[in-house]
Amino acid sequence: MTRLSCIVFTVLLAALATVCQAFVIAPLNLARSRSSASSAVALHAKKAQYRNFEHMIEDIPVPLLLDMYAVWCGPCQMLAPELEKLGASMKGELQVAKVDSDKYPALASKLRVQGLPTCILFKDGKELMRMEGFRPAADMESAIKQALSQHASASSA
Repeated sequence: MTRLSCIVFTVLLAALATVCQAFVIAPLNLARSRSSASSAVALHAKKAQYRNFEHMIEDIPVPLLLDMYAVWCGPCQMLAPELEKLGASMKGELQVAKVDSDKYPALASKLRVQGLPTCILFKDGKELMRMEGFRPAADMESAIKQALSQHASASSA
């Protein structure tokens, strides 16, 4: 059984669908039980509203790793179990979020996402680093810890 806390974003768009009005965050505990016939996924959601994306990333108490993905993207699908491993190994230290770039192209454009998957690390409302393409969980964890260490050193200087 694998568990991961991640965030799914739902964006409420203005009448012209050009401006994000609010984000609803739903932390999910994904419990996959493997049987010989099929896999079941149990979802538990807790929602909170934010004025905009910037307000949301500033309000999260731990660093946020935002995965911009697409359903049709092969490497994005390969990355999903690696993000589960990463979420489990850094539980309490990191929040993992997923946003479908096809559903929210304005956010993908605003974040300058040029390739998929793109994982962006935010802390204190600022982008610390980004990773494009598939990476194993251990590589992502090492890169994230290094970026957080460099951020802490720069903040204390």
